[in-house]
Amino acid sequence: MILKSALRHWLLFLWLFCSLTACRQEEAFEQRDYPRLRETLVLAVEKASATFGGTVLSSGTSDIIDHGFIWRKAVSSQPDFKDIPENFTAMERISLGSLRGGSAFQSTVSYGLEAGQSYSVRAYLKTKDGYTVYGQPVAFVSQGSALPVITQIQPESAVWGDTLTITGTNFSYLSENITVFFDEGLPAKVLSATPTVIRCLVPESLTKEECKISIKTVAGIATSTATFKLDTSRPIIAGISPALGTFGETLTITGKNFSGAPQYWRVVFDYNYYQIQGVVTDVNPTEIKAVVPALDRRFSSVKLARVSSSRTIVSDPAPDLFQMKPPKIASVELLSSGVSKWVKVTGSGFSKPAVTFAGVRADADARVSTEFLFNPADGVFPRPTSLVDLKVTSAEQEDSQRISFTYTAPWVKRANRDIGPFSGSPGTPIAAFALQDNGYFLFSRDFYSPVQAYRYNPQLYDWQRLPDLPVMAGAFSGSNLGTVVIDDQAYILSGKMYESTPPTMWRYKPATNEWKEVKAPGLPITSNQYSNNRPYVMTGIGNKVYLLAGEEGGSLWEYSAVNDTWARKRTNLLPASSVFSGAFSVNGILYGVSIGQNQDVAMLYSYNPASDEWQLKTNFPFAIANATRQCTAYSSGQLGYIVSMQETVSYDPASNTIKRLLQNPGNSSNTYTNTILGFSYQKNAYLLNAAYLDFWEVTHN
Repeated sequence: MILKSALRHWLLFLWLFCSLTACRQEEAFEQRDYPRLRETLVLAVEKASATFGGTVLSSGTSDIIDHGFIWRKAVSSQPDFKDIPENFTAMERISLGSLRGGSAFQSTVSYGLEAGQSYSVRAYLKTKDGYTVYGQPVAFVSQGSALPVITQIQPESAVWGDTLTITGTNFSYLSENITVFFDEGLPAKVLSATPTVIRCLVPESLTKEECKISIKTVAGIATSTATFKLDTSRPIIAGISPALGTFGETLTITGKNFSGAPQYWRVVFDYNYYQIQGVVTDVNPTEIKAVVPALDRRFSSVKLARVSSSRTIVSDPAPDLFQMKPPKIASVELLSSGVSKWVKVTGSGFSKPAVTFAGVRADADARVSTEFLFNPADGVFPRPTSLVDLKVTSAEQEDSQRISFTYTAPWVKRANRDIGPFSGSPGTPIAAFALQDNGYFLFSRDFYSPVQAYRYNPQLYDWQRLPDLPVMAGAFSGSNLGTVVIDDQAYILSGKMYESTPPTMWRYKPATNEWKEVKAPGLPITSNQYSNNRPYVMTGIGNKVYLLAGEEGGSLWEYSAVNDTWARKRTNLLPASSVFSGAFSVNGILYGVSIGQNQDVAMLYSYNPASDEWQLKTNFPFAIANATRQCTAYSSGQLGYIVSMQETVSYDPASNTIKRLLQNPGNSSNTYTNTILGFSYQKNAYLLNAAYLDFWEVTHN
């Protein structure tokens, strides 16, 4: 031991002698702006510490505001210790503060050194004008450092998520070298660390109300003598402000026992056990601020809950109930983006608004309490500019306005079961056709009642109830009818699928309200075209009626109105499992649409009556969005149109091309799996859903 002590003193004497000699030699050199250091020295390595030394070769022209040593585990791939991060964030260090006068400095460190580990250490200087310079690195093998010592824990009592400050000695600058344990094994998240101070969070999984705290470093483990107490006191609410508010506003809750980070708090709005939580934004011991969530109840009690992964502590309700503000409509505006249209409503008090617009429930997109958007496509607009009602219900309160609203779109609903001529429940629609610039719909109320007729004027957007037809609805029982117009007369083919009788056909003259039964085709009773409850597919060319039927693998029939005779022209026209879905004519050529069983195969055929030629024209390049394999087909000018309740396509005979035009933007389009009836006027289609009585005008530009 005497020899070891003598050797240490001899090294110190040699270091001081060299340092003084270096200072005298420096006087012969030109002074520089920044300081310079000689090599770093390891003056002593002991069981619980190491002593480092540094020598200033030149002090420069700026004040030295900090000096000390940095060290890290030796890395063989970087022996020169050159990759020093800014502010030494990933290194152990000791800061000795400013340096005034003198050329040598040293320090003994007792932390951050693992026994048996190789380290590299460098002295450093920092100047007032921003320079940081380093001495040459030197390697050594550590014998270890001192055990950590805990002197104080503040606060002594806290809740989950609170920040604890632990003071003591022999900790570390490196958080990864520090582990804080609660209750002898439950780790805490370390926020920051220095050799004398550690900041950490109280673990949310802590359940023990009193426990010791331990700190583990590279030297070992130390445990506090003081006991930490987990605060499990129940929060007490004194009041809430404001007591009248709405979605998105800030609610202030006053009381006590509110300590802890916001993420461990919940504000609970309770209505008969129906609970919604608000986001807590700020917490102090006597006040909590939270954002009012979207509530659909007018009155709610307010509670506080302090929550962790192991426990929840709930307060009693606030003395007063929280009341939601009523909705108030200020303005209504139609927004357009391409074919998409939205209605923007501004005002206040919009919390989970339930919206009824133009007679139909609409889904509102409300992200703030002062405005919301909704899609008006399912609304009923009898005319381009209509008086419509807007009703907003929010938190069991409502506001409404009647407004003049102009709405134009490719798909517009003109009537439904509640608005328009069908509100009196006319029964089931059985046929539709266009004649002399008007559309006609026929309804069957029951088997023994006469057929009801409605006329629609597309130019005036006007409905008229016509006298009942002189025929009982039983004549059309259980069927969906095929209709066609030639020579200003409508021909209606009825197949009675529930009776063992062949189909019948009627001729109707609207001018005189005259009905007459005429010759029907000799279709077999088992023809799948009506056994599957689909309308007959019919179209007219000149004074001839053409029927595409489902019997015999798909057949084509021709009717002469002059002779009142039918003739079957062709059979076996379709692939297996396909049915005819619609037909139209352009320039004296018949075009028939067929759809496969899975709606994934759709084809277009043509028939030339002059040459009696039938041929496949083209396959559809996409599936038809139509679960019933039914559509309305018609021609306008030189184009054909195929319309289902969900989309519209066009066909150009000149180029033999099919083009998808429009999709129905209505929210209830997924319900349109029932029979549709329709007619065309000019370039527009008019469609009626048989089950829901939604009546749409479809415009093609």
